[in-house]
Amino acid sequence: SGSLSDAGQPAAQPGGAAQLLEGLRQQNQRLEAKNLSLEARNRVLEDTVYELLQRVGALESHLVSSPAQQCSEVLGLPAGDSPPRSVLGPPWAHSARQRSC
Repeated sequence: SGSLSDAGQPAAQPGGAAQLLEGLRQQNQRLEAKNLSLEARNRVLEDTVYELLQRVGALESHLVSSPAQQCSEVLGLPAGDSPPRSVLGPPWAHSARQRSC
């Protein structure tokens, strides 16, 4: 059977270390390529979120500057009714719940 090293592990065969090193290099290259792909995807998602936040801000500005009557008409509600929570979205997304309409 194989000889043992000082640590009690079987000694690596001469070709085994080279194969292991090459396998690790290839794995590293695959991981670096995947990382670059994920970074590019992340940038696209960040740009999309930024654009959506700008649109939400523009809509909020429009709704805040509109009279309550017009806001109710836009939302399809009778005058004076509050919009349902689902129209406003979650409270953390924007300040919609602070609006008068």
